[in-house]
Amino acid sequence: MKNKLYFLLLLLVASNVQAQTEDFSAFRERMMNDYQGFRKDIMGRYVEFLDAAWTEYEAMSGRRRVAKPKPVVAPVYTPPSVPVVEEEPIVIEPEEEMVSDSPTTPELPKAPVTPSAPQTPKVPVVPSPEIPQIQFTLYGLQLTVPAPKVEPALGYVTQQEVVRFWKKIHESDNRACVEIMKQYAENYRLGDWCTFKAIEVYCEAWAKGNTAACRVMMQYLMLSLGYDVRMAIAGDKVYLMLPFEQLVYENTYLTVNNNRYYIYPKNVPDESRMYSCDVPADVDCGREMNLIINPAYRLPKNNQPFALSYGGLSIQGVVNKNVIDLQQQYPSMDIYCYAASTADAEVKRMVVKQLKEQLAGLGEADAANVMLHFVQKAFEYKTDEQQFGDGVEKSFFFDETLYFPYCDCEDRSIFYAYLIHEVLGLDVLLVGYPGHECTAVALSVAPQSAVGFTYRGKTYYICDPTYIGANIGVCMPDYVNVRPEIEEWY
Repeated sequence: MKNKLYFLLLLLVASNVQAQTEDFSAFRERMMNDYQGFRKDIMGRYVEFLDAAWTEYEAMSGRRRVAKPKPVVAPVYTPPSVPVVEEEPIVIEPEEEMVSDSPTTPELPKAPVTPSAPQTPKVPVVPSPEIPQIQFTLYGLQLTVPAPKVEPALGYVTQQEVVRFWKKIHESDNRACVEIMKQYAENYRLGDWCTFKAIEVYCEAWAKGNTAACRVMMQYLMLSLGYDVRMAIAGDKVYLMLPFEQLVYENTYLTVNNNRYYIYPKNVPDESRMYSCDVPADVDCGREMNLIINPAYRLPKNNQPFALSYGGLSIQGVVNKNVIDLQQQYPSMDIYCYAASTADAEVKRMVVKQLKEQLAGLGEADAANVMLHFVQKAFEYKTDEQQFGDGVEKSFFFDETLYFPYCDCEDRSIFYAYLIHEVLGLDVLLVGYPGHECTAVALSVAPQSAVGFTYRGKTYYICDPTYIGANIGVCMPDYVNVRPEIEEWY
C-alpha cells in the first residue's frame, strides 16, 4: 500500500513552534477544527468522484498462505542410537532482503504492551431520548448510537441509484452518530477491524435487511471516520473495498493505483465485473486499516477457564470469550501479525507471571527447554482442517491457543515465541518452512550439535514446539538444510 502522510501529522509538525507559545488546549482545539475541516473537504470532493463514470476492475483471487499440507499427526523426535559427535552448529544464512509480491509491510510494532489493569472507560454522552437511537451488542458491549437521519431506501443497485443514495446520506446531518461511534472506538480501544465490525452491526440494525443500503452507509461512516474505504458494484450487489496495511489471504481484492483493496464480503462470484469510482492517485481519502491489535481491547468479561500442565510447569486462568468471538471473525494474515498482537493483556500477564515464578533459578537454556517441552506436550495437536473442517486455515492469537482444545504448528510457535521473549527476555524469531512453522532463539551458549542460522549478526537455534520430545537446537530432518523464511514480530 502507498505510504501516506496524514494531514493531522503534517499540521502538528508545521505548528510545533507555535504550539510551544500558546495554550495547549487552545492549540489542540484549533488543530482538531482544522482536521475536521480537512475531512469535510474530502467528503465534499468525494461526490465528484462518485458522479464520474465508474471504472471496471478485475477481481483477483485471494492468495493461499499454505501450499504444502501439514502433518496429520505431530512428528515425534527419536534420539539417535549412536552418540552424536559435538560439532559446530549448522549455519543457514537467510537472505537479508526477501523479495515478496505482497504490499509493503508497515514498520513492525514494538514488543506487545502489557499495561496495568485498564481503567473503566468513559461512556460517550448519548443525545436525549427524543432523538431516535439504535441499540446493538458488539462482543459483549451494549452500545447506543443515534440513528441515521435517512431511511434505508435503496432499490435497484446501479451507479446512479447508489450515488443518489450516498448523496442523500451526505446531505443529512449524521455528525452525532459519527462522533459517538468514534468515542466508542477510542474508549473501548476497538482498533480498526473491531471499529469496522461495530459500524457493520450498527448499519445492519438500521437497514433492516436492505444489504445494499447497509453497505453504502458503512462506506460513508468509515470514510467519515478517516478510513479510505470505498465501494464497488458487481451485478446487483454492493461490496466494500477495505485498504488493509497487512497482506490478507484468501480474500478477493482489486488493485487501484497500485494499491490493494480487499473485497468485503471477501468473495464474489467468478467472472464478476466489478465497478468502482476513480479517485485520483494524489488524493488522500484517509488511512489504511491496521489489523495488528495493540493496545488490548476493553471488552466486557465472559470468562472461560483453562488449565494446562506438563513437566513440572502449569498455567491456569481464564480467557475472555468475547475476545475469542471477535478473533474468530478476523481476516487471515501473516503469522507475525498474530504474534505481534495483544488482544487481552491481562491473559498474557497472568501466564507470564506464573511461568516466571516456576522457572526461577534455571539458566536460559534449561528454562527454554522446559518451556519447549511444556508447549509440545501440554497442548493436543490437530490441523485446522481436522478441528474446524475442510479448507479451513486459521492461525491463533495467544488467547485462542488457550481456549481451543487443539492447535497446530504456527499456533504453538506464536505461543512459545511470546513466552521466550517475555518470560526469559531472549530474542526469538518465527521461522517458516514449507508447510511448517517453528521458532528460533538466540542463546548465549550454543546447544550441542544444534541446527541454527545467523541473522542480523546473531546466531539463532531452532526450537520446534511441534516436534514432540525434541530439545532446543533440534530441527526436523526434512528441514535441516532448507533455507528458512524469517519472520520478525516485535
